Amino acid sequence: MIVVIADDITGAAEIAGVAHSNGLDVRFMTSASSELPEADVVVIATDTRSADKEEAARVSVDVAESIKNVQGVTVFKKTDSVLRGHVVAELQSLMSVLGYDKVLLLPQNPSKSRIIKNGRYYINDIALEDTSFSYDPEFPAKTSLVEQYVQGVKSLPISSPLCDGINVADAVTQEDIETQISKANDSILLAGAADFFKTLLDKKGMRKPTSSNNNISLVCRRNIIVCGSTQSKSLKDEPYIKHIGAEETSMPAEVFHGTVSTDGWIANLQEIYNSKGSIIITIGHAATGGKSYAVRLRNNIAKAVYNLANTQCPDMLIIEGGATAFALLQRIGWSEFTIEKELAPGVVCMRHGNTHIILKPGSYPWGNIWS
Repeated sequence: MIVVIADDITGAAEIAGVAHSNGLDVRFMTSASSELPEADVVVIATDTRSADKEEAARVSVDVAESIKNVQGVTVFKKTDSVLRGHVVAELQSLMSVLGYDKVLLLPQNPSKSRIIKNGRYYINDIALEDTSFSYDPEFPAKTSLVEQYVQGVKSLPISSPLCDGINVADAVTQEDIETQISKANDSILLAGAADFFKTLLDKKGMRKPTSSNNNISLVCRRNIIVCGSTQSKSLKDEPYIKHIGAEETSMPAEVFHGTVSTDGWIANLQEIYNSKGSIIITIGHAATGGKSYAVRLRNNIAKAVYNLANTQCPDMLIIEGGATAFALLQRIGWSEFTIEKELAPGVVCMRHGNTHIILKPGSYPWGNIWS
């Protein structure tokens, strides 16, 4: 069994989708338990990226304590692909409880042109600090040099052996990932993103016969679409959105800035949802603050969707943005999900009860899922 600990829910869903695409039996949870379900892969979403560093470390210790005595488990720590979050604090907590001295960390995804070369992070050949991630409201990337961007890690060139501590490995190609993972054994804690996890499954021979459909083949009567990322793009021209006739509406500026209550805005959303049956909710404003802004915005959206879903439960709930997704699903009270299919890299369809749920990280493209 592989137990994956992910610091946000869309990252957790992405990994669950990768495992599902390999034909594996996957269980997806938002809380840890010492009684792990029988499965090939158990994915635990913690939402610690949205917490402060001390809380993230505490939750990581709790999760590690819950699984440390389970026999035959390989632990994989899912991190953000551009190293946002409390990466070092969480990894150090896992190392302390689980008894690891070394971590092999490959956060980059060469398949998405996200690479680390000579200790520097690039996206589409652009240095990280020159991308939109430099404006992230909670974890702005002010340098592409990983040892400076994430204090407490060590850069690992292709030709170098692992050393004690957290090794952030260079990798520009899939072959580089294979080279780096060949340095690891059962005494090494593995951490990183989807490309690394796929390689780990291949190394372990974890693949079963499966058939998959990469398109959404259903049209739902009631749809709630939430674009909760500061990097969200409009979806109103997408074929599926046009077909269902969803109306797109943005958060009013006064609600965005916190100068008025959410009551009037939510009442307007409810009217649209009741009349149209489908609605797209966007933030609609550029981020102007830090963590406090981000927390308030996601809580506003969670409150709004809770009210809509409590009135008429949607057949389809589509959420962009990991922290928003976790806050929203927690507010609704949904914590266990069945993985249905991976629609595109990083875009996963799950089910809770009779509701389909599509999750997508804010920084990933939707891919060709709307046809």
